[in-house]
Amino acid sequence: MRTIKLNELKMTVETKPLSVKSGKYVYVKDSEGYVKKILQQELTDEYTVITKKEWEDLSGETYYKETFTHGGAREGSGRKKLHRDISIRVTIGEKDLLDFIRQHSIDPVEAKKQLA
Repeated sequence: MRTIKLNELKMTVETKPLSVKSGKYVYVKDSEGYVKKILQQELTDEYTVITKKEWEDLSGETYYKETFTHGGAREGSGRKKLHRDISIRVTIGEKDLLDFIRQHSIDPVEAKKQLA
């Protein structure tokens, strides 16, 4: 009980303590097959205690976590590569030369130095 003075008016206010739910939660399944999470204090004979993994599977929590995502960037957004794969048109002769260089593991920079 608390007494409050408001402009010379005395009032008595009855305050109730806040009900704080403290305790452990358990996962249960009822007789109809429904699952939920309740406080251990609320546990009665009508409930069967199950594991968290069973609760996630039966309640659809696992499916929800796998299927739905929240927020984040859109698909394909973000920084792009600075040097993308560049394709240029070459003649058949140039293509044959490039294939020969790749097959024989020739370094074009070293070959140019040797010719000079």
